[in-house]
Amino acid sequence: MSDGWSTNWHSAFERSFFCQADLFAFGMALAVVHTLWAQGKFRLPRHWRPAVGLIALALYLPVAHVSWTGGQLSYSYYNTLVAFTCSLLLALVVLRAEGERSSLVALLEKPPFVAVGLVSYSVFLWHEPLIFWLRAHGLTLDGVGGFAVNLLVVALVTLALSLLTYRLVELPALRKKRPAGEPPRDTAKLEPVAAGVVTASVVQQGTVAG
Repeated sequence: MSDGWSTNWHSAFERSFFCQADLFAFGMALAVVHTLWAQGKFRLPRHWRPAVGLIALALYLPVAHVSWTGGQLSYSYYNTLVAFTCSLLLALVVLRAEGERSSLVALLEKPPFVAVGLVSYSVFLWHEPLIFWLRAHGLTLDGVGGFAVNLLVVALVTLALSLLTYRLVELPALRKKRPAGEPPRDTAKLEPVAAGVVTASVVQQGTVAG
C-alpha cells in the first residue's frame, strides 16, 4: 500500500482505476447529493458551512503535517483523505441552504471563471507534464520567490496550452458525441463546479512546482 514506485506489477496496479477509484467516488457522490438537493429532496441547515469547513480543515491537518515534514503524499491513504476533503470544499461551492446567497458562487459564475472551468480537463492533463519538462530543462527557480514565479509561469503556460487543446481536440470530440438532432450544449451556462475543479488543479500545480 505504501510502496508503489518500483518497476513491478504492484506499482502498476496501485495506479490503476481499481486502486484510485475512491478519488472519483467522492466527486460522484457529491454529484448525487447535488442532484437530490436541486430536486428538493432535502434541505441544508442554515449554518452548515462553518461546520463542514471545520471538518474539512480537521481532516486535512494530518496531510499538511506530512507535507510540512517532507513526507510523500501520493500514497493511497493520503490521496483518499485529500479527495474527501476536496469534495467537502467543493460542496461549500455547489450547495447552499434555502434563501442563502453565496458570493463565491456569484464570483465563479463570471465569464472568465466559467471559461477556465471549461478547459479544466485540459489543465488537469497539461500541468504536471509541463512542470516536469520545466524542471528537466532547468527552467524552475528555488526558494519562496521561485515558488511564486514557478506557479505563475506554469499557470500561464498551462492555461494557454489548455485553451489550444480544448479548442482543437476536446470541443470537436464533444461535438461528435452529440446524438443526431440534439442541439449543441450551452457551455456558457455550466455550473461553477468546473471552476472548482480547475481551482484544485491550480493548487496542485503550486504544490508540485514548489
